[in-house]
Amino acid sequence: MKGKNFYFPMAIVEAVDEVKGVNVSFIDHRDAWCPCYVDWGPILKKNFKLLPVQYTFNYFFEFDEGHVSMRSLCSTLDSVAVNVPLVNATKST
Repeated sequence: MKGKNFYFPMAIVEAVDEVKGVNVSFIDHRDAWCPCYVDWGPILKKNFKLLPVQYTFNYFFEFDEGHVSMRSLCSTLDSVAVNVPLVNATKST
């Protein structure tokens, strides 16, 4: 793939499919027969908090157990990392 330009997903699929021992498939999420669920927006909005403004900066992200830790460098200490809970806690009734 080095030195080539890929402008469409199928071009990438075709290039990777040329690798010996690799069988590539492209799943088009717009296809009616697609096995992927595509309407995640309402579910995510209901169950997860929005990422903080800093998520658009150059950070290293670690998602773990419903939290995101953002670090300016991979060597940033845990005590300096920004840790944000993402999962909305829901009360059982």
